[in-house]
Amino acid sequence: MKRLIVGFAAFSALIILCCVPVCLAASSDEALQAMEHAESELASAYVAVAEAHDAGANVSELVGRLELAGAWLTSARNAYRVEEYDESYSHAVNCNASVNGIVYEASILKGDAQRSYYEGMFLTAAFSGVGLCILLISSLLGWRLFKKRYIKRVLEMKPKVGE
Repeated sequence: MKRLIVGFAAFSALIILCCVPVCLAASSDEALQAMEHAESELASAYVAVAEAHDAGANVSELVGRLELAGAWLTSARNAYRVEEYDESYSHAVNCNASVNGIVYEASILKGDAQRSYYEGMFLTAAFSGVGLCILLISSLLGWRLFKKRYIKRVLEMKPKVGE
């Protein structure tokens, strides 16, 4: 029984050591490269979200994710300034993780907004065209009716020559 408990404890310790992430020290160059990469990814994500917003898309969720990524990048820069390179690297990686996919989602939202805009423009043009056709046809019919009545009245008002 004692052997079983000791074996289980050793096995559990081995599993725990395998599951716990290993702490690796990051150098200042690695942290700086990670921050530069995170900054470039964040900048491209901001540009994509701004383009989607200009197209008329609802980007409120993406802006929230960008704010979170910006906070991670700020934390990475602050940690780098105080020479906490491991923490700086970790925050830069978290910034990259939170920015991941934003450019793709922004391009999808931009495409949807542009498609919606063009569909709305087409419907507006179509209904305007139909309305103008109806106006033209009703004007022509109205003119013909008015013209007949006017000629009939004018002919009835014709003075009669006395005998």
